[in-house]
Amino acid sequence: MYPSNVKTLEQTLLSVLLLHGVTLYPKKFLTRCVVCNGKIIEVFDRVQQKAIFDQYASPVFGEELDHVFKCNRCDQGYWWSSSPTSSASRVKDACTHLLKLCLQGCVRVEGHPEFFSHVDYDAERQIGEEQRSRKGERCDSGTQEVLGWLKDSKLQSPFSLRSSYADETGGKVDGEMLPFTNVTSDFVGALDYILFEPNTLQQVGRLEIPTDLRTLNTKEVTNGHLLPSDEWPSDHLCIGSQFLLKTFHVEYKSNPGSIANSGIPSAYVPEGMLNHMSPNLGCNCGCVPKILSLFQMAELRKQAKLKKDGNKL
Repeated sequence: MYPSNVKTLEQTLLSVLLLHGVTLYPKKFLTRCVVCNGKIIEVFDRVQQKAIFDQYASPVFGEELDHVFKCNRCDQGYWWSSSPTSSASRVKDACTHLLKLCLQGCVRVEGHPEFFSHVDYDAERQIGEEQRSRKGERCDSGTQEVLGWLKDSKLQSPFSLRSSYADETGGKVDGEMLPFTNVTSDFVGALDYILFEPNTLQQVGRLEIPTDLRTLNTKEVTNGHLLPSDEWPSDHLCIGSQFLLKTFHVEYKSNPGSIANSGIPSAYVPEGMLNHMSPNLGCNCGCVPKILSLFQMAELRKQAKLKKDGNKL
């Protein structure tokens, strides 16, 4: 029996292999050097074999050994012994155990090399199926299908999404207004986006966000532009947008007298985009929590900064 922490590690290995859609090829097992990750090649010359045995204190030369190998990069020597007490046999047993675990756990395995001919692939897969059946689990949770979608070079979204911080030039969306939303000592870039469907939502406001490092470091102190800071307390700049929900006419041809045919107008959408909106805090009926919105908090923060700067003058 394996300790529980080892079993947890093995299950994690299975999850990683399944998540990334890895295909295992047993013919590649035990082919990399444990010292430098070079490729292990077989040595047939008896003189080279003896040199490897002498250098690495192998069994007495002439003892029955199956194969002799060395690394093509660092010349680390290896040899194969069928003795159950040899390190080679223990390594093979460990590989066999992990191979069986992968077969039982639905990991894709291709090729059945002679080195693992003692493993019955079909029997191991059946064992895994029976274990899942008892637990009411499925082999394919949909991960493989999703990974297939992501690998499709022609993957498309059914939604017509637009960024609320799109850089509009001549009415045509061209990139982003924000060059960054995260600034560290070794990374500057945009990681945060708000996407919406213009067919159903009309954008009427958005938070003003710094677009240059100087704005992040008004005090001009060393590394003062890095996030978080005393002025920008998060490692990401807070972005925010406000939208109006559009409504449309629905004609019921089967019911000419319906209210829809009386001509309900679409929701009024103001021209242009508002730089800032300040809705009332909460509502009379209590359905909207009495908490500040992002825009209200930004306005309070702006006023506090102006007051602070004014006191210094």
